Amino acid sequence: MKRLIILLQKNSLKSLIWFFTSLLMIEPCVAQVYNLDNEKLKLGEKKNLLCWMELSPDTKTLSISSTQGFPLYQFDWETKSIRNDYVVNDWYAGSRLTYSPDGSKILLQHLFYADNSPDKDREVEFQVVDATSGIQLFLMDKAHDVRFMPDSKHLLYLEGDQLGIIDIADGSKVEKHRFYNASVSADIDPTGKIIAVAVHPDDKEMLASIPSLRQDKKALKFAAKNKQMIEILDAQTFETIYAVNDLFDLIFRVEFSKDGRYLMVLHTPHSGKANSSIKGKQSYVSVVDMESREVLRTIFLSTSDYEPQFRLHPNGRIFGIETKGRKFREIHLYDFDSGQLLERYELSYRLLESLRAGESVGDGRNCFEFLPDNSVVIVTGNRLQIWKPECLK
Repeated sequence: MKRLIILLQKNSLKSLIWFFTSLLMIEPCVAQVYNLDNEKLKLGEKKNLLCWMELSPDTKTLSISSTQGFPLYQFDWETKSIRNDYVVNDWYAGSRLTYSPDGSKILLQHLFYADNSPDKDREVEFQVVDATSGIQLFLMDKAHDVRFMPDSKHLLYLEGDQLGIIDIADGSKVEKHRFYNASVSADIDPTGKIIAVAVHPDDKEMLASIPSLRQDKKALKFAAKNKQMIEILDAQTFETIYAVNDLFDLIFRVEFSKDGRYLMVLHTPHSGKANSSIKGKQSYVSVVDMESREVLRTIFLSTSDYEPQFRLHPNGRIFGIETKGRKFREIHLYDFDSGQLLERYELSYRLLESLRAGESVGDGRNCFEFLPDNSVVIVTGNRLQIWKPECLK
């Protein structure tokens, strides 16, 4: 400090520049937690990898899927015991889980480790099972996206350019809307009033609605090939209400918040034509305010090698996303309104100790869930880890 005062007293221009540049380079302090001493839970005796997790609507049960055809577990997080387990499929890389709104069913989406075409989402299998018994209720061989309707009795599906409804009971499909430019994701808001669909902006009128592109022919051509947009449809008539007035990179998932106020959009730059990152793959979650119909300025970043998992906390104030740090994978928690990083949880490990304890370091994928006791449970490898962030207390 004395040296700094002397430099400033000399009124040296170089000293002043050095001082203020140093202030700009100082990063805000962010709490970081390591997992080495946190509580870890083991499910059963098998050493299979766990890959996805979802909290039931009554907040009492965690459904946890495995890889390589191992069981789907029903885990009581309060007593830390397995209520039930059953084999639902033999998908090697496991499945994504989604509960129906009433908690009676679970939707499973086939996941893959490798994708030969990273810029195009493949059509995959979807399966609906009874949440209690694991009995299969419906199987769809291929679709880009499938979601539960608010009544829990029907499914919204996007297959090719077809958007429609499936009756789970008898498996009947009714096409409601046909696109010429559909992308790979769709979702219906919790009230059942509107549907969001990712689309390719092939229509010049769609691109012309964006002010920054109107007079730029090169930007228009680039956007038509490498960017995507979102159309909002009336859920009763399936007619387009409006298109969100902004461009996104390649959209891989759209998801409404639990209250329907926000639409979260996971998008990734084209791997060859639009990716300016020198650090590998980067994905972003943008947020659309459905009341104002505007995209918020806050954007959440992930450098995960796989499609990152993200969640908005039930309190609507904390946003979590899985990412990759310098050495290990991490879970980041942000202030949802400001986008400020609040806390980081590093999924570090000591290799020899982990092997002796029968732990697996995982396959590069992690999943997390917010629990009612203000803790976060994380799936990594073949263990569950419990994290208690300060920002949730």
